[in-house]
Amino acid sequence: MKKLFNLNDRTIFCFTRGIFLGLMIITFHFSFGQSLTPVVYSSAGGYYTSSNVSLSLTIGEPVIETYVTPNNILTTGFQQPEGLSPFLKTLNIVAFIEAAYNGAGGMNKFQDCTDGESTFDKFPGTVVDTVSVLLASDTEPWPYVYEAHAVDINTDGSISISGIPGSLGSNYYIVVKHRQSVETWSGSPVSFASTPVTYNFTSAASQAYGNNMRQIDPVEDLYSLWGGDISSVSGEQDGYVDIFDNVADFNASQSGLYGYVVEDLTTDGFVDIFDMVTIFNNSQSGIGMNTPPNPMKKHGTSGTLEVR
Repeated sequence: MKKLFNLNDRTIFCFTRGIFLGLMIITFHFSFGQSLTPVVYSSAGGYYTSSNVSLSLTIGEPVIETYVTPNNILTTGFQQPEGLSPFLKTLNIVAFIEAAYNGAGGMNKFQDCTDGESTFDKFPGTVVDTVSVLLASDTEPWPYVYEAHAVDINTDGSISISGIPGSLGSNYYIVVKHRQSVETWSGSPVSFASTPVTYNFTSAASQAYGNNMRQIDPVEDLYSLWGGDISSVSGEQDGYVDIFDNVADFNASQSGLYGYVVEDLTTDGFVDIFDMVTIFNNSQSGIGMNTPPNPMKKHGTSGTLEVR
Protein backbone atom coordinates (compact mmCIF):
# COMPACT_ATOMS: atom_id res chain seq x y z
CA MET A 1 0.00 0.00 0.00
CA LYS A 2 1.29 3.50 -0.83
CA LYS A 3 2.08 5.62 2.22
CA LEU A 4 0.25 8.89 2.46
CA PHE A 5 2.73 10.43 4.90
CA ASN A 6 6.43 9.84 5.37
CA LEU A 7 6.89 10.11 9.11
CA ASN A 8 10.29 9.95 10.67
CA ASP A 9 11.61 10.53 14.18
CA ARG A 10 12.25 14.26 13.58
CA THR A 11 8.75 14.84 12.24
CA ILE A 12 7.20 13.06 15.19
CA PHE A 13 9.37 15.09 17.60
CA CYS A 14 8.40 18.43 16.05
CA PHE A 15 4.72 17.46 16.00
CA THR A 16 4.86 16.39 19.65
CA ARG A 17 6.67 19.58 20.67
CA GLY A 18 4.04 21.68 18.91
CA ILE A 19 1.25 19.98 20.83
CA PHE A 20 3.18 20.45 24.09
CA LEU A 21 3.74 24.17 23.47
CA GLY A 22 0.10 24.59 22.55
CA LEU A 23 -0.98 23.01 25.82
CA MET A 24 1.46 25.28 27.69
CA ILE A 25 -0.06 28.36 26.09
CA ILE A 26 -3.58 27.22 27.00
CA THR A 27 -2.41 26.49 30.57
CA PHE A 28 -0.78 29.93 30.72
CA HIS A 29 -4.01 31.57 29.57
CA PHE A 30 -6.10 29.94 32.27
CA SER A 31 -3.43 30.44 34.94
CA PHE A 32 -2.57 34.06 34.34
CA GLY A 33 -5.07 35.52 31.82
CA GLN A 34 -7.34 37.08 34.43
CA SER A 35 -4.46 38.94 36.05
CA LEU A 36 -3.54 40.87 32.89
CA THR A 37 -4.87 44.38 32.42
CA PRO A 38 -6.17 45.13 28.89
CA VAL A 39 -3.35 46.80 26.95
CA VAL A 40 -3.31 48.18 23.41
CA TYR A 41 -0.88 46.38 21.10
CA SER A 42 -0.35 47.24 17.45
CA SER A 43 0.16 44.77 14.61
CA ALA A 44 3.89 44.92 15.29
CA GLY A 45 3.40 43.23 18.64
CA GLY A 46 4.51 44.36 22.07
CA TYR A 47 5.92 43.34 25.41
CA TYR A 48 4.26 42.97 28.82
CA THR A 49 5.86 42.14 32.14
CA SER A 50 4.62 41.68 35.71
CA SER A 51 6.05 40.36 38.95
CA ASN A 52 5.24 36.78 37.90
CA VAL A 53 5.57 36.54 34.16
CA SER A 54 6.72 38.27 31.01
CA LEU A 55 4.86 38.06 27.72
CA SER A 56 6.13 38.97 24.28
CA LEU A 57 3.67 39.45 21.42
CA THR A 58 5.02 39.23 17.90
CA ILE A 59 1.92 38.68 15.78
CA GLY A 60 -1.07 41.00 15.54
CA GLU A 61 -3.86 41.73 13.12
CA PRO A 62 -2.34 43.01 9.86
CA VAL A 63 -5.12 45.55 9.22
CA ILE A 64 -5.94 48.47 11.50
CA GLU A 65 -9.25 50.24 10.87
CA THR A 66 -11.43 52.57 12.93
CA TYR A 67 -15.22 52.37 12.86
CA VAL A 68 -17.33 55.20 14.26
CA THR A 69 -20.98 54.94 15.30
CA PRO A 70 -23.10 57.61 16.98
CA ASN A 71 -22.26 56.11 20.36
CA ASN A 72 -18.85 54.43 20.18
CA ILE A 73 -15.47 54.22 18.47
CA LEU A 74 -13.96 50.77 17.70
CA THR A 75 -10.48 50.23 16.28
CA THR A 76 -9.80 46.80 14.82
CA GLY A 77 -6.25 45.48 15.02
CA PHE A 78 -6.01 46.56 18.65
CA GLN A 79 -6.99 44.92 21.88
CA GLN A 80 -9.98 46.88 23.17
CA PRO A 81 -10.31 47.96 26.80
CA GLU A 82 -13.10 46.50 28.90
CA GLY A 83 -16.14 48.41 27.65
CA LEU A 84 -16.12 51.12 25.00
CA SER A 85 -15.89 54.78 25.92
CA PRO A 86 -18.85 56.95 24.85
CA PHE A 87 -18.27 58.95 21.67
CA LEU A 88 -18.52 62.66 22.54
CA LYS A 89 -18.83 65.62 20.20
CA THR A 90 -17.42 69.13 20.44
CA LEU A 91 -19.24 72.38 19.72
CA ASN A 92 -17.25 75.59 19.14
CA ILE A 93 -19.16 78.88 19.10
CA VAL A 94 -18.21 82.53 18.73
CA ALA A 95 -20.50 85.19 20.25
CA PHE A 96 -20.18 88.69 21.70
CA ILE A 97 -21.96 90.22 24.70
CA GLU A 98 -23.18 93.68 23.69
CA ALA A 99 -22.02 95.99 26.49
CA ALA A 100 -18.82 94.01 27.07
CA TYR A 101 -17.57 94.64 23.53
CA ASN A 102 -14.31 96.61 23.57
CA GLY A 103 -14.47 98.14 20.10
CA ALA A 104 -11.50 96.15 18.84
CA GLY A 105 -12.87 92.73 17.98
CA GLY A 106 -12.99 91.44 21.55
CA MET A 107 -14.59 91.89 24.96
CA ASN A 108 -13.67 93.31 28.35
CA LYS A 109 -13.59 90.97 31.33
CA PHE A 110 -16.30 91.38 33.96
CA GLN A 111 -15.04 92.90 37.19
CA ASP A 112 -15.99 92.21 40.77
CA CYS A 113 -15.79 94.59 43.72
CA THR A 114 -16.18 93.95 47.42
CA ASP A 115 -15.38 97.32 48.99
CA GLY A 116 -16.96 99.82 46.60
CA GLU A 117 -13.55 101.02 45.40
CA SER A 118 -11.13 98.38 44.14
CA THR A 119 -12.11 96.03 41.33
CA PHE A 120 -10.62 92.75 40.16
CA ASP A 121 -11.26 90.17 37.45
CA LYS A 122 -14.19 87.95 38.29
CA PHE A 123 -12.81 85.06 36.24
CA PRO A 124 -9.23 83.89 35.55
CA GLY A 125 -7.33 84.04 32.29
CA THR A 126 -9.25 85.19 29.24
CA VAL A 127 -12.69 84.26 30.60
CA VAL A 128 -15.17 87.15 30.35
CA ASP A 129 -18.23 85.50 31.89
CA THR A 130 -20.25 82.28 31.68
CA VAL A 131 -23.21 81.36 29.49
CA SER A 132 -25.65 78.53 28.98
CA VAL A 133 -25.65 76.72 25.65
CA LEU A 134 -28.58 74.52 24.68
CA LEU A 135 -29.53 72.42 21.68
CA ALA A 136 -33.16 72.45 20.59
CA SER A 137 -34.91 70.02 18.26
CA ASP A 138 -35.59 71.26 14.74
CA THR A 139 -39.20 70.08 14.90
CA GLU A 140 -42.15 71.56 16.79
CA PRO A 141 -42.40 72.16 19.72
CA TRP A 142 -38.58 72.44 19.53
CA PRO A 143 -37.80 70.88 22.93
CA TYR A 144 -34.31 71.11 24.39
CA VAL A 145 -32.30 67.91 23.91
CA TYR A 146 -29.04 69.04 25.53
CA GLU A 147 -28.00 71.69 28.07
CA ALA A 148 -24.62 72.97 29.21
CA HIS A 149 -24.46 75.61 31.94
CA ALA A 150 -21.70 77.80 33.37
CA VAL A 151 -19.72 77.55 30.12
CA ASP A 152 -16.82 79.98 29.77
CA ILE A 153 -16.98 82.71 27.13
CA ASN A 154 -13.59 84.26 26.38
CA THR A 155 -12.43 87.71 25.36
CA ASP A 156 -12.37 86.68 21.69
CA GLY A 157 -15.96 85.44 22.00
CA SER A 158 -15.02 81.77 21.85
CA ILE A 159 -17.15 79.16 23.63
CA SER A 160 -16.27 75.47 23.57
CA ILE A 161 -18.24 72.44 24.77
CA SER A 162 -16.71 68.98 24.46
CA GLY A 163 -19.19 66.73 26.25
CA ILE A 164 -22.07 66.51 23.77
CA PRO A 165 -23.30 62.89 23.45
CA GLY A 166 -22.43 61.22 20.17
CA SER A 167 -26.01 60.01 19.88
CA LEU A 168 -27.05 63.57 18.99
CA GLY A 169 -26.46 63.36 15.27
CA SER A 170 -29.39 65.26 13.76
CA ASN A 171 -29.96 68.97 13.10
CA TYR A 172 -30.49 71.25 16.12
CA TYR A 173 -30.93 74.91 16.89
CA ILE A 174 -28.05 76.30 18.97
CA VAL A 175 -29.36 78.49 21.80
CA VAL A 176 -27.19 80.88 23.82
CA LYS A 177 -28.41 82.35 27.10
CA HIS A 178 -26.52 84.92 29.16
CA ARG A 179 -27.49 86.50 32.48
CA GLN A 180 -27.75 90.01 30.93
CA SER A 181 -28.60 89.24 27.31
CA VAL A 182 -31.59 88.35 25.21
CA GLU A 183 -31.85 84.62 24.54
CA THR A 184 -30.57 83.99 21.02
CA TRP A 185 -31.19 81.04 18.66
CA SER A 186 -29.13 80.13 15.62
CA GLY A 187 -30.50 81.31 12.30
CA SER A 188 -31.36 77.76 11.27
CA PRO A 189 -30.82 74.23 12.58
CA VAL A 190 -27.19 73.10 12.52
CA SER A 191 -26.01 69.60 11.59
CA PHE A 192 -24.35 67.54 14.32
CA ALA A 193 -23.61 64.60 12.03
CA SER A 194 -19.87 65.02 12.60
CA THR A 195 -17.51 66.65 15.06
CA PRO A 196 -16.37 69.28 15.78
CA VAL A 197 -19.34 71.53 15.06
CA THR A 198 -18.58 75.24 14.61
CA TYR A 199 -20.95 78.21 14.62
CA ASN A 200 -20.21 81.94 14.53
CA PHE A 201 -22.93 84.29 15.78
CA THR A 202 -20.76 87.38 15.17
CA SER A 203 -20.32 87.20 11.39
CA ALA A 204 -23.81 88.30 10.28
CA ALA A 205 -27.21 89.23 11.67
CA SER A 206 -28.67 86.23 9.85
CA GLN A 207 -26.64 83.93 12.11
CA ALA A 208 -29.40 84.51 14.68
CA TYR A 209 -33.01 83.45 14.20
CA GLY A 210 -34.96 86.35 12.72
CA ASN A 211 -31.73 88.38 12.28
CA ASN A 212 -31.98 89.11 15.99
CA MET A 213 -28.48 90.52 16.53
CA ARG A 214 -27.00 93.95 17.08
CA GLN A 215 -24.32 95.24 14.71
CA ILE A 216 -21.78 96.06 17.40
CA ASP A 217 -18.92 97.01 15.07
CA PRO A 218 -19.91 98.57 11.72
CA VAL A 219 -16.31 98.84 10.57
CA GLU A 220 -15.52 95.15 11.07
CA ASP A 221 -19.16 94.15 10.44
CA LEU A 222 -19.44 92.21 13.71
CA TYR A 223 -22.62 91.36 15.59
CA SER A 224 -23.49 90.70 19.23
CA LEU A 225 -26.28 89.38 21.42
CA TRP A 226 -28.69 92.09 22.47
CA GLY A 227 -28.07 93.23 26.05
CA GLY A 228 -30.36 94.40 28.84
CA ASP A 229 -32.67 91.50 29.69
CA ILE A 230 -31.96 91.35 33.42
CA SER A 231 -35.39 91.28 35.06
CA SER A 232 -39.17 90.95 34.67
CA VAL A 233 -42.32 91.24 36.74
CA SER A 234 -41.17 88.11 38.59
CA GLY A 235 -37.61 89.39 38.96
CA GLU A 236 -36.16 86.88 36.46
CA GLN A 237 -35.24 87.17 32.81
CA ASP A 238 -38.24 87.01 30.48
CA GLY A 239 -36.55 87.27 27.09
CA TYR A 240 -37.35 90.97 26.53
CA VAL A 241 -35.80 94.36 27.32
CA ASP A 242 -38.54 96.51 28.81
CA ILE A 243 -39.61 98.75 31.70
CA PHE A 244 -38.87 96.08 34.29
CA ASP A 245 -35.22 96.01 33.25
CA ASN A 246 -35.08 99.82 33.27
CA VAL A 247 -36.49 100.01 36.78
CA ALA A 248 -34.17 97.32 38.11
CA ASP A 249 -31.08 99.02 36.75
CA PHE A 250 -32.21 102.51 37.81
CA ASN A 251 -32.78 101.37 41.38
CA ALA A 252 -29.43 99.62 41.51
CA SER A 253 -27.70 102.73 40.21
CA GLN A 254 -29.43 104.97 42.73
CA SER A 255 -28.38 102.70 45.58
CA GLY A 256 -24.76 102.65 44.44
CA LEU A 257 -24.69 98.90 43.81
CA TYR A 258 -21.32 97.44 42.88
CA GLY A 259 -19.72 94.05 42.27
CA TYR A 260 -20.44 91.20 39.90
CA VAL A 261 -24.16 91.87 39.52
CA VAL A 262 -26.53 91.59 36.55
CA GLU A 263 -27.20 95.35 36.62
CA ASP A 264 -23.56 96.05 35.68
CA LEU A 265 -23.66 95.58 31.92
CA THR A 266 -20.46 97.48 31.09
CA THR A 267 -18.25 95.07 33.09
CA ASP A 268 -16.53 97.73 35.27
CA GLY A 269 -17.89 96.46 38.62
CA PHE A 270 -20.21 99.44 39.25
CA VAL A 271 -23.82 100.17 38.31
CA ASP A 272 -24.23 103.64 36.80
CA ILE A 273 -25.79 105.62 33.98
CA PHE A 274 -23.71 103.86 31.32
CA ASP A 275 -25.44 100.58 32.16
CA MET A 276 -28.79 102.28 32.05
CA VAL A 277 -28.15 103.66 28.55
CA THR A 278 -27.87 100.18 27.01
CA ILE A 279 -31.10 99.02 28.61
CA PHE A 280 -32.99 102.21 27.80
CA ASN A 281 -32.00 102.20 24.12
CA ASN A 282 -32.85 98.54 23.64
CA SER A 283 -36.18 98.83 25.44
CA GLN A 284 -37.10 101.78 23.25
CA SER A 285 -36.33 99.66 20.20
CA GLY A 286 -38.57 96.83 21.45
CA ILE A 287 -35.74 94.31 21.62
CA GLY A 288 -36.68 90.78 22.64
CA MET A 289 -36.04 87.13 21.85
CA ASN A 290 -36.92 85.79 18.41
CA THR A 291 -37.46 82.03 18.18
CA PRO A 292 -39.44 79.44 16.22
CA PRO A 293 -43.19 79.72 16.98
CA ASN A 294 -44.32 78.58 20.42
CA PRO A 295 -41.22 76.76 21.62
CA MET A 296 -41.49 74.71 24.82
CA LYS A 297 -38.89 76.93 26.46
CA LYS A 298 -41.10 80.02 26.65
CA HIS A 299 -41.04 81.79 29.99
CA GLY A 300 -43.42 80.37 32.56
CA THR A 301 -43.75 76.89 31.02
CA SER A 302 -42.29 73.56 32.10
CA GLY A 303 -39.54 74.10 29.55
CA THR A 304 -38.18 77.19 31.27
CA LEU A 305 -34.47 76.93 32.11
CA GLU A 306 -32.48 79.14 34.40
CA VAL A 307 -29.19 80.61 33.21
CA ARG A 308 -26.42 79.59 35.59
